[in-house]
Amino acid sequence: MIDRIESTFRASLYLVFTLSTLCIGFAEGQFFPHFLTLPLILVAYMYLDRKPILQLDSPFTSVLGVAALVVAIFEFQQGRVNVEMRILSASHLLAYFSWIVLLIEKESQQYWWLLALSVLNMAVSASLTNSSMLGLAVIVYLFMSAWTLSLFTAFRGTAVLRPQQRPTDKSQAVASSGSSTDSVSKAAPVSPIDPVLNSRVRGGFQFDPKDNWLGYRLVTSVAFLSFASLAVGMAIFTMTPRIWIGNWELPSSDIDALDNLGMGRSVSGFTKTVQLGDMGEILENPTPVMEVSFRDGKTRSPMTQDQVLQRLRREELLFRGTTLSMYEMGKWSENGHEPNPAQVSPSFRNLEGVVFRHELEPIGRATIFGVNPVHAGLNLDDKNSQPVINQNPMSQELTVSTSGGNPMLGVRTLRYDIAVETPNQRNVAPFHTLPLTPAERAYWGDVDIISAAIEEDFRENGIEGVIRGQTEVQRGDKNDHFERSGAFQFGRGRDGRGRGWRDRGGRDIEGEQRPTRSQFDWYDAYLRSLVELDQEQLGKLIALSQQLCTNEDGEYMEPEERCLALLRYFRDPNRFSYSLNMKINDPTIDPVEDFVFNRKAGHCEYFASAMTLMLRGVGIPSRMVSGFKGGEYDEDDSRLYVQQRHAHTWTEAFVGGQWLVFDPTAAGDLVEDGSDDTPFSLAKLRGYFNNFWQTNVIGVSLARQQNTIYNPIVDQLKKARTWGRDFMEAFKEEQEEKEGKRKTTVQELVFYVVSVVAVLIIIAAVLLYFYFRSAINIFGWRFSARKGSMAQQQMLLFFRRFLDISARHGLKKTPQQTAREFAAEFERQFRQQLATFSLSALPLSLTDAYYQVRFRGDDLSPVDLDHWKVQLDTLGHALEKTR
Repeated sequence: MIDRIESTFRASLYLVFTLSTLCIGFAEGQFFPHFLTLPLILVAYMYLDRKPILQLDSPFTSVLGVAALVVAIFEFQQGRVNVEMRILSASHLLAYFSWIVLLIEKESQQYWWLLALSVLNMAVSASLTNSSMLGLAVIVYLFMSAWTLSLFTAFRGTAVLRPQQRPTDKSQAVASSGSSTDSVSKAAPVSPIDPVLNSRVRGGFQFDPKDNWLGYRLVTSVAFLSFASLAVGMAIFTMTPRIWIGNWELPSSDIDALDNLGMGRSVSGFTKTVQLGDMGEILENPTPVMEVSFRDGKTRSPMTQDQVLQRLRREELLFRGTTLSMYEMGKWSENGHEPNPAQVSPSFRNLEGVVFRHELEPIGRATIFGVNPVHAGLNLDDKNSQPVINQNPMSQELTVSTSGGNPMLGVRTLRYDIAVETPNQRNVAPFHTLPLTPAERAYWGDVDIISAAIEEDFRENGIEGVIRGQTEVQRGDKNDHFERSGAFQFGRGRDGRGRGWRDRGGRDIEGEQRPTRSQFDWYDAYLRSLVELDQEQLGKLIALSQQLCTNEDGEYMEPEERCLALLRYFRDPNRFSYSLNMKINDPTIDPVEDFVFNRKAGHCEYFASAMTLMLRGVGIPSRMVSGFKGGEYDEDDSRLYVQQRHAHTWTEAFVGGQWLVFDPTAAGDLVEDGSDDTPFSLAKLRGYFNNFWQTNVIGVSLARQQNTIYNPIVDQLKKARTWGRDFMEAFKEEQEEKEGKRKTTVQELVFYVVSVVAVLIIIAAVLLYFYFRSAINIFGWRFSARKGSMAQQQMLLFFRRFLDISARHGLKKTPQQTAREFAAEFERQFRQQLATFSLSALPLSLTDAYYQVRFRGDDLSPVDLDHWKVQLDTLGHALEKTR
């Protein structure tokens, strides 16, 4: 039995560790290093546990541990270039430590190490993926780990027994027992435990070699505890506020960590810095982001999505979010030096368009989403003292102002209305025009001049000509309404990388010495900055863009034709395809160049990034915009449900004094929900399970918890409180009517005290009832009444009498001794007296019978009880006679 427990435990432990290794390997999506652990697990189970390669205290083991730590630190440092390497370094460190633990000799502590590593593997897997398959694996892991820990308890309990095993040779057993043993054994009604094993107790663990430890009782107990643990865990998970789950992840950079200290960043990537690949993590995530309904701008009557698309002359609704204009080695960031946002008009009068009503889940920033062009906007949050919506005049990003001027902390759903005007001209596919903001329209003529000047500078001096140039214009009386500001002139800083303040001579200046510029100069500098890119790092990409945008005469095409040429290039299905696989083929080059020249497959972030940079390579100011594209429209309630998987990025190019919107992403970016025409299929079942997991587990937000859990509970508690108060009032009135007088304050106090005491007594009685029934079998098959049966009580008295007889003759049982250990000592000390009266086997036989009755619940007949009474009388008489 002991060997069976050991082998079963080891097999279970290695299966648990294999499951955790598979989870972290699939979550990371790479063969190395975790899948290399799998054959090592098999070798360790079959061979290394008995003949380990490394000793625990070997210097070579320490060297391997230090080497693993050094490699992981080196990988962590790569996170400065590739943020994903930070968490992958921790993942790889677990693999390296696993290899070492599998190779060394193992005792109980090392088995604990393997269990701890398996828990860490599952935890890191959860940080790398939110796949529904991981959720299923976690449930399986729960049951397997509970079973393994139960076996581990038995394994550790029997560890002290294994070294104490005596020879099982039949001749040795007979020689050690003697003839007197046989006579008593035959007379005993209960079969004794095999005397080749000593009974041991460790940590409350009692060994019973005749019992089947791996039988149905252990299986049902572990199953019950696993289901109970799962239920308790789900309850705690459900009630825990989702301040960090659903809409949050760890910061992707030090900048984000400072900007959102303690809060993390929005999963949807709407932060000041976005690493290429961030959006790929959520494009399969159906976590709700916002709900949108539509109304006619004039009549305020509801509209369907098709009516809105027809009214706005759009093929898809693009909910604009964050504008990203600065790029460096796979990372996009906001400009950071744009002017303060201006308030959007709150007036919805005389609107020839559509009113969008949004219910936005908290995203951790003041940024909100809306379809452009924005005519009016109003924040409907009744807890906000500033119900206004602002729009940046240059980036056109929409924000809300909250109480105290602080960005909202993601604790409630935000409701706001956005009014969108019907365009004057029809948008012709494959792009549409993004109207200028009121601030831009105020200088329409100057903006047109800037666009022409940028084109002229590019044709004459290339990209550098655009960056270093400056548009000159005769302003005349316009100077009177040009507001002066502290806006800066774009330029390279001292380190040659980041932009900063500088004067006309190119010297960096800071602080109060910053130059002032008119809005025209500022906007000119802003547009020219949208042509900046690292020409050395992206040289190959620039060369390709210029090749695609050159006509047969070797001249550059017109700006709009260049945009269309690049759009056709990325939309060509023979060149590019849509994929969520973020694997990098060549990490030594820029990720965008790796996408364009090597992988040729990616999601919207890569397509938009590539087109934006290539437009800059041919002198066209361009920026990347992140937001949402469409959603799931429910015709029953006329609402558009936007989820994280609808996140999207596209490109905006400034051509001819206006912004043109391009979506270069290749066809194929359709969200799969597992639906098909067949009544049942594995793919459909997986789709349903994935949707349930993402929506009801991963995607539960704090606002949803408030609406579906917290608020209903609070409402029910309020109703119960009201009912209790009404009941007490009615009871008091009834008593007053019966007594014909009002109760005094003392009487009321006594009544409340008596009521509280009565409730406490009832609760205490229930708790005591369950406490004294704690020995009931898990499923109530057998009751603890056996413990108080006549046979058990009588057997307990027999054993106590045996202890009393021994104590009277100078041998007392110590608290550290088990009953069987004391019986063995009694047999050794009184060997001669026992042999004289043929009682040599009595101490062990009596102890075994005591064990069987007390711990197994075996019953004794009256004949058995009489037998043990006679045996104890004989023992007492024998010891008194030989004293």
